Amino acid sequence: MLETDPETTTAPPVLSRLRGIVLLAGSVRESSFTRVIGRPMLDLPVGNGKTLLDHWCDHAANLAGAGAEGIQLRVLTDRGSPLPTSGKNAEGVKLAIEYDRNEFRGTGGVLHDLSAEYDPDDVLLVANANQVVPDGFPHLVSALAGRMGDAALLAGPGGEALGIHMFSARVLRSIRGVGFVDLKEQALPRLTGEFDIRVVSAREPRVLPVRGAEGYLSALRVLHARDSAGMLADPFAEEWFKTFGIVEEGATVHPTAVVHDSVVLSGATVGAGAVLVRCLVGPSGRINANAVLADRLLGDQGRRRPGA
Repeated sequence: MLETDPETTTAPPVLSRLRGIVLLAGSVRESSFTRVIGRPMLDLPVGNGKTLLDHWCDHAANLAGAGAEGIQLRVLTDRGSPLPTSGKNAEGVKLAIEYDRNEFRGTGGVLHDLSAEYDPDDVLLVANANQVVPDGFPHLVSALAGRMGDAALLAGPGGEALGIHMFSARVLRSIRGVGFVDLKEQALPRLTGEFDIRVVSAREPRVLPVRGAEGYLSALRVLHARDSAGMLADPFAEEWFKTFGIVEEGATVHPTAVVHDSVVLSGATVGAGAVLVRCLVGPSGRINANAVLADRLLGDQGRRRPGA
């Protein structure tokens, strides 16, 4: 396995063989976060009227403009989870949202099944769906493609996997065709012994996971800080300077309320004079007038997801 640095790579010819971005969106363990939001994480807002899925569509469009023409964005989820409904207005992106073909296959099994649709030399970019890449996505993809053997894995400065990989369809076809196969724990250890799989190390984490309210709000802060150059240089900026405030259409927020680095989802109500700091208010959230709340997940945490 070869380790390199994406900062030193250039756009490679492998991009001409890139046929799709595969977002793995299934098998999210139910938690208070998923119960409060009451929707797929890909349908969470990220600002400017867009969702996390729209964020991925933008990345796919940028990648197509960088040489990966005809690329398809495929969202795969398990049959026990609702399908995301956003992403329909993506321009120049072939978007497919679909259930896994077979139940209980694991991420490795799902990718094996999918690979049958592609030629052996076709290349697929595989990513965890529930994460934010604030910037530099085409550069990261070019880095993986530029150092790729049969596959390339993106890692952080400490060696941790960053949830974005690039595989030839040939590699994915070699994964066991029956039963449950986890990509990380079962498939990759075997694949590294049979194929030329390389590790591309990033100097800094550019991939921000969204596993709960804290991770979601932190990712939004990084995403929106791009438009506030220099703001985060102040050590007190995180506490005193607002980076974003997202109020979804369908939410009722009194004009005197303060939404500071917080998200209020459709259906929620925030009363007069209320102050929210680093909070996520779900559709069932009801915030009383003059309430002051910080670092909270607010809503019905006991309600189960539809179909759960």
